[in-house]
This record gives sequence, structure tokens and C-alpha cells, in this order.
Amino acid sequence: MGLTYGAVRQWRHGELEAVFQQLTRQIETLIQLNDDLSAAANPADWTGKAASSAGKAHRKLVDRMERIVAGVAAVKRTVGDAAEAVEGIHTGIATTDWLAADSGYRIGDDGSVADLGTMPASPDRERMKAELKARVKETLRRAGQVDDRLAKTMREADRDRVDNRDADSLTQAAAVGEGQGGVDILKPPKNGSPAANAGWWAGLTEDERKQVLRKHPEWIGNRDGIPAEYRDKANRARLGELEDTLRERYDKLRRDLTDNNPFNGPMFGGVAELDELRDKLDSIDAIRGAIAADDRKLLMVDTSGDMVKAAVADGDIDNAKHIGVFTGGVNTTVDGELVKYSKQMDALQAKARRFTGEEVATVTWLGYEAPQQANPLKDPLQAAQDILGDQSALSPDSARKSGKDLAEFLNGLDTSRETDAHVTAMGHSYGSLTTSYAVQRGTGVDDVIFFGSPGIGTHDVRDLRVPDAFLVEADGDWIADTQAFGPDPASMKDMKHLDSGDIRGHSDYLDSGSQSLRNMGAVVAGAEQHAGYSKR
Repeated sequence: MGLTYGAVRQWRHGELEAVFQQLTRQIETLIQLNDDLSAAANPADWTGKAASSAGKAHRKLVDRMERIVAGVAAVKRTVGDAAEAVEGIHTGIATTDWLAADSGYRIGDDGSVADLGTMPASPDRERMKAELKARVKETLRRAGQVDDRLAKTMREADRDRVDNRDADSLTQAAAVGEGQGGVDILKPPKNGSPAANAGWWAGLTEDERKQVLRKHPEWIGNRDGIPAEYRDKANRARLGELEDTLRERYDKLRRDLTDNNPFNGPMFGGVAELDELRDKLDSIDAIRGAIAADDRKLLMVDTSGDMVKAAVADGDIDNAKHIGVFTGGVNTTVDGELVKYSKQMDALQAKARRFTGEEVATVTWLGYEAPQQANPLKDPLQAAQDILGDQSALSPDSARKSGKDLAEFLNGLDTSRETDAHVTAMGHSYGSLTTSYAVQRGTGVDDVIFFGSPGIGTHDVRDLRVPDAFLVEADGDWIADTQAFGPDPASMKDMKHLDSGDIRGHSDYLDSGSQSLRNMGAVVAGAEQHAGYSKR
């Protein structure tokens, strides 16, 4: 029978710590025998068969003692690591149990999540139940790893299988044995949900978290459900390596594409790939520029696709009471818009703070490859190719696919914290479609704001699974009237209309000083009563 949640609850790291201290003293006692063993060696002038037999017996005894010391040292190291790990596991259990009680659930000794019936049913509570189950699963995965490692080390020591590796002293044997003991840091769950990631992280000790940052920043930089503080540190640590890799590829390709190369040209893809790499390097520069400002955090950086993806936050994401997350639309790129959008989110944050005495944070989420559409008047051939391509701005496919990634990100904002924030998701133009598909998956988002929207992929506001949905539409915004992705959101029942003020067209909704920015700031601050409404 495997470990149960109830059994792990009963583990006591203090008892393991006591065993560790006892083993430490035993190691010290054994090492003190080193001089006695050396003194018992054959005198230098003793020769003959008896001396040879005595020498062999002495070497056998020394080897045996070295193996004993190595075995005890391995167990000591593993017990010490296990004691620290159990302390981390119990911290994770305490967090999970508190979240359960706060949500009207109780976690049984068998790991089941029981509804206490003290709170009304809601999508948020169902989401929390799923999160609790994921956290329990991660707790048991971590506990199983610690238990297996401790049992394995003790078996190896008991069977004299801890190698002393030709140590020439008991002190060296102890060091060699310690190197064969210990409990490794548990790797994060493969393709883990934000809840599973949070459960994994909660079960690590603070020292283990520091080791992850130092040795494996790639584990957590883009992992939803991990606190923003750690994601930022991890991604900043990765940024130089990512840039070096891109620059090495760029320089090599540029050398290969010489005038003497008959295959140099767009038809053979070399120039196009070179341009792509140049854009990616420009994106890294843009990221550095965006995170140079005070209080910025890099919550995502991904260079693996055709375009760099990134998410930059302004403010204390881990503790802010209110968070606004913005997603851009067609032709949005990290190198082209990240710095501009980050500044606009700063302005939105400032507006929101005026409505509340609580902390507000904002995020510019460019975590998807937004469709790119050339200007048909300037480049009709490229414009036609863009429309007919896989990433067409006229197709909802990119938004539907990326909506899943945005949903994971939004879920991770609350999952990484012990207390939920008031979260507002915002999408402009094609980004409104991406945002809609995200919140339709169930994210715990409190409000959603669409502006300049050509459709949100549904005809019913209830599909959005948020308490309140808002729309901002400026006069003269012909894109917002296209109904390219469903009926005009302006015609939907229960859609709340925020006044756009004096702005005109499709691109000025976030202009500093605009009425639309002010009204969106009121919603982000949870102060909807102060937002101006259009007459519809």
C-alpha cells in the first residue's frame, strides 16, 4: 500500500533531525578511530609470513571500517536532507489544508477533498477543489520521493553497498559516503497545471528554492503557479543565455550567407531566417528596456517559436489586491510594442491607484504569436500571404489556441498566492478574442474588458464565466464593427459599456489622459461605480 496523505501528515521532521544529530556524533566517533587504526599497522621492520598475514588482516579491517563510515555518512546525509524535506512538505500541507478550510472543504487522510456544505456552489469553488486535488497529488509525489530515497540509502548501507572508492582515511571515506547520500530536489511536474506547479513549489524548502534558481532557472521562469518574485529572478538569469544562443545562430548564418553562396536569397529561406533571428535579438533588447524600469518583473520569456513571447509586470504581483492583465492584438510583437504597452500599463496602474488605497499591479501579456498583417496599400503581396497563411488575422485559430496559454497564466496569478487578487483581463482588437477564449475556460478572473473588439467568439456573455464583462468602443472604429468573430459585442445582453470619451478610431484606447483609460482603471481598481458609462 502506498503512502497516504494522513500518514504524511504524521511525519515528524524533528525526529529525523534528532537521528541526523545522533548519526553525526557517531561519524565523529568513528573518524577518531583513524589514528588507532594507523597505529595498529605492522611495524616497518616486521617481515615474514606472519607480518604479511597481519598486514592483510589490517588492510581488510581498514577497508571494512572505511565502508562502514561511508555507509553511515550516506545515511546521515540522506536523513538530514529528508528532515529538511519533511519540513517543506509540512509547510505545503499546512497551506493546502488552510486553503481547503477557507473554501469550505476538508482534505481527508486518504487525500479526498470533501465539501463541507458551508458555502454556495460556484465555478470558483469547483476550480479550488481541482486545485486542492492537484496540491495533494504533488504532496504525495514529493513524500514518495523522500521515502523511496531514504529507504534505498538505508538498504544500500545495510547491505554494505556504499562504496568507499579507495578512500585512504576514515575522514575521506565519510566525505565519499556523504556524496552518495542525500535527497535530490524533486523536478517540477511535467506539463503541470498552475495548481500542480504551486503544489510542487509549496513542498520545497527555501534552500531548495534557492538551488532551483541557481541551477535550474528554466524550471520556473515560464511556469504558471510560481510566485512572480521567483519567476522574475529566474527569467533575468536566463536572459543572457538566451541572447547568446540567438546571437551565435545569427552570426553563423550571416557568415554562411555570403555573396559567393549561390543559395543566398529569400527563395532558400536563409535571408528570412536571418531576419527572424534579428527580430528575436531586437526582442531581447526590448525586454531589457521594459524591465529596466522600477518595480518591473519578467514573468515570461520564450524564444522557441517564430517570434519571441514575453510577459512583463509592473507592481507587486504576489501581494497586490488588484491586477490588470492586458493582451494586444494583430501586429503585436515584443520588439515592436512591449516597451510602449508597458508604459501604457504604468499609466493604467496610476489611474487605478487613484480609485483605491490598495496595491494595484498590471501585466503586459504578449505570450502568444499574434497574427501579423501587412498593409495592403504598401505591400499587397505580403498582405495577401498573411491573410491566407496559418496565422491569418481573419481566422480565430490563433486566438483559440493561445487562449489556453493565457488561461493558464491567469489561473496561475491566484494559484501562486495564498490570497486571491481581484483580477481584470483586458484585450484589444484581436487580443479581445484571445482574452475571451481564455476566460471561457474558467480562470477565476473577476472582470473582463474588451476594447476595439471585432468579436469575442460567442454570442452570449454568460459563456465568459466572469461576474462582469465590459466593452469600450470608440466612434469611427470600423474594426470593432466588422463582426469578424461573432456578433458585435455592443449588441450583447449584460455587456456593460464604458465611455470611450473623445478618442476616435481603433488605436488610441490606452492613450494617457483618455476617458477610456480612466474608466478601465476604475474597473481594474474594483471601483466600477466610478467608471463612466456610455448610453446604449
